[in-house]
Amino acid sequence: MTDQKLDHGTLLWIGGRDHREFRAAYEYCEARAAQIAYRPHMQSAIDRSARGVRLIVLCRQNDSSAAQYAMRKILRRHRTAQAVAIRGSLEIASGRRPYQNLNEPLLPEWTDLPTIEFHQWDVQLPQRLRRCGWEEMPAEPATSIAVIAANAMAQQTLLSVASLHQVPTAAFRSAQQAQLAGFDQIWWDETATAGKPWGALLQSAPSATHRHTWITSDQSLDHHQLAKAAGVENIVIKPGSVARLLPNKLQRQAEPLEQATTNNRTWPAAARQAA
Repeated sequence: MTDQKLDHGTLLWIGGRDHREFRAAYEYCEARAAQIAYRPHMQSAIDRSARGVRLIVLCRQNDSSAAQYAMRKILRRHRTAQAVAIRGSLEIASGRRPYQNLNEPLLPEWTDLPTIEFHQWDVQLPQRLRRCGWEEMPAEPATSIAVIAANAMAQQTLLSVASLHQVPTAAFRSAQQAQLAGFDQIWWDETATAGKPWGALLQSAPSATHRHTWITSDQSLDHHQLAKAAGVENIVIKPGSVARLLPNKLQRQAEPLEQATTNNRTWPAAARQAA
C-alpha cells in the first residue's frame, strides 16, 4: 500500500543492477528516485550504511541461509523503510520462497518480505517510489477497447474485464485495420499473437492513437523487448490478477471477477498473484 504523502527518502538498491533481469527496473528507479544508494550485495549494505532510507529493493537470484540474517540486520538499521525483493528466474525455478532449511528457523524478516517476480516489476514497483519522491501519473482512461483473441474462452475472459471500464468494447479473432480504426486500446491475447512477428501484427493497427497491451504467459525478456520495440506499451503476464488490466480506482471491482474465473484455463486463478 502506498503512503498518502509523497516522501523524498533514499532508495537502497541491493544486488545486481547490471543483470539483464534487473537492469530495466534499476534504470527506471535511478531516473525517478530522489536519491538512490546502490550496494552490490547485502554485506556491502551492512558495511556502508545509507542515510534516510525509505525503500529497500533486494534483487534475489537465489536465496541462502545467511541471507535472512543479513536482511534482519538491514531492516533493523532502517526501521522506517519498506522493503521488497525482486525474484530472479533461478529462484523462481527453484520453487522455493523463502529459503527452506529444516534445521534452521525462518525469520519473519525473510518470510514476510513482499516479493515481485522479475518480469512483473513494472506493474508493482512504480507505486512504491512514492517513498522516494516520485509518483506515477495515472494513465489516460480508455475510451474504447478491442480484444483480439483466437478462441471464445480467451475473448470472454478479457471482455469481462474490459466491461468494467464502462466503454465500448468488441472482440475479434484476428486484427484487421478497418475493424480497429475506432478503438483507443487494443488488448492482444497470446492466442492471437503466437508465432507472429509484432511488426506484422501492429501493421494492422498503425494508428498512433492506439495503446497496445499484450496478455501472455511468455516470460522471455527477449520477447518482451521485441514487443515493446514494435510499439506494445504494456505486457500483462498470466497467470496473474485480472485487476492489472484496470486503473487503480477500478481494481476493487475486479474482485468478483477473480472468483468467477477460478476454473477458466485462460486465466488460471490457482496461480494468481496480487496486483
